[in-house]
Amino acid sequence: MKERLDDEIISMLKKDSRTANWRIAQKLKISEGTVRYRINRMLGSGKIRRFTIEEGTNRIGALVLVKTFKSSAKTAKQISTSLEVAHIYELSGNEDIALIISANSIDEINSIVDEMRAMNGVKETETKIILKSW
Repeated sequence: MKERLDDEIISMLKKDSRTANWRIAQKLKISEGTVRYRINRMLGSGKIRRFTIEEGTNRIGALVLVKTFKSSAKTAKQISTSLEVAHIYELSGNEDIALIISANSIDEINSIVDEMRAMNGVKETETKIILKSW
């Protein structure tokens, strides 16, 4: 039931991310406080993230591989809550975290990576510019 409720909230937000909590509550026949709590919980768990606006189609994408000192999960959460990243993944192997970022310029990508490097827990990064996607 709880998962189904989360899925219904997500479905409504996918249709219109500006839908007010009270409107979601009204449609799902639950309290506005329940909607607010569930959205905040999903934001905290990483199931959903705050939306970003991407202008134009000439955005530059990058894959950033990150090695951490200790807890990759803690570092991944810190990155996801502090920086604008499209996707973040915890990995096995030589790198601990991979993220996809999108920006208007190489300078903007570099700025995001510099912010990440300054975070506690980030040991090393390697950035790959995405040339083409299918």
